[in-house]
Amino acid sequence: MNNAETPKFGSAEYFRAHLASNDIPKFVNRELALKNAKRHYPVGIKEIDDATRGGFVEGLSVMYAIPSAGKTALLGQFVYHTSLTSPVLIFELEMNRDDIETRWITMQTYLNDPVNTIYAVSTDKLTSKPFIENASDTEWAHIEKAGVEAEKHLKNIYVFDASDGQFTADRISETVEAFVKLSPIPPVVIVDSIQYIPSSEKTMTWTEKKQLDYSLHILADLAHKYRLLVFAVSIMTKNTFSNKQADFEALCGSNLLSYGADNIYSLSFHNTDDIDAERRKPEREVDLTLKKSRNSGVGDVVNLIFRSQFMHFSHNSNPTKPPEKKKKTDKKQPKEETNGFEKVQKDDDCPFEQLTIENV
Repeated sequence: MNNAETPKFGSAEYFRAHLASNDIPKFVNRELALKNAKRHYPVGIKEIDDATRGGFVEGLSVMYAIPSAGKTALLGQFVYHTSLTSPVLIFELEMNRDDIETRWITMQTYLNDPVNTIYAVSTDKLTSKPFIENASDTEWAHIEKAGVEAEKHLKNIYVFDASDGQFTADRISETVEAFVKLSPIPPVVIVDSIQYIPSSEKTMTWTEKKQLDYSLHILADLAHKYRLLVFAVSIMTKNTFSNKQADFEALCGSNLLSYGADNIYSLSFHNTDDIDAERRKPEREVDLTLKKSRNSGVGDVVNLIFRSQFMHFSHNSNPTKPPEKKKKTDKKQPKEETNGFEKVQKDDDCPFEQLTIENV
């Protein structure tokens, strides 16, 4: 609707244009309903796609996790899969472009033969001068094969890092809008991480919380205006660096992250509180939990295996059972009579001795 057709504010036509009944046809007419249906982007892991009712859905999504649970790796695997059908714009504010791109080649060396991983190469090997110098021709042939396959995916993935300039929230929005005008297919947008978005001249005197709120508003508006999937990675506050993730208290810096996002996902280690030990494992059991969703089951948990050396996730069909808790046995202590008072055993939760009066 152009300005000439826009009803005057406060007029009867203005209010008639906002009647909810006007929108009924786009939900009940099958052709219009299909046109207006929200886009879903399959992850490529059936159990996640089932839990999310078809994959990650358009809108603003947030993923958070403690370090080494694999949030960037899981989103990297997702965009690698979805890039065959949709373009992806990645604003990498923590790592550089090379760090991200070598992960995809590493993952492809694993995907080429996930049963026999003798020629699968970790990212540290792929960028190690001694390994490159001493790798056999056979080993290097497998890396080249992975590169050919990875190129098919990476032709539709655009990576922007700090070397490309200061990607403030407004700059990210301008970049995405420019791409939308050029592309017939809406892009998926990844921002890693939202707390690392730099301040602009307009926001440099603001508090960190106010800057984060502003960035969140910009990304939410971008997602809803162009009906895009915008995925923001969020770091966790240091006081929540435990496997017992407090729901939205773990989202660092802004309460609006929990309210403004359409979908929120968390990653945590499965059935363990020994985070340091789990982080040292090459294969880690990780739970993906749907913390908030406007379209699927809140609280749904998908158990995954994260092969950290190959940056790859898959469904875990045999998750570890939680350790059995030892039953507490209450040992009765003999009563100690003291002038009509009974001395009661000290309670673990109470720092004081308790006295009860008898025979009063």
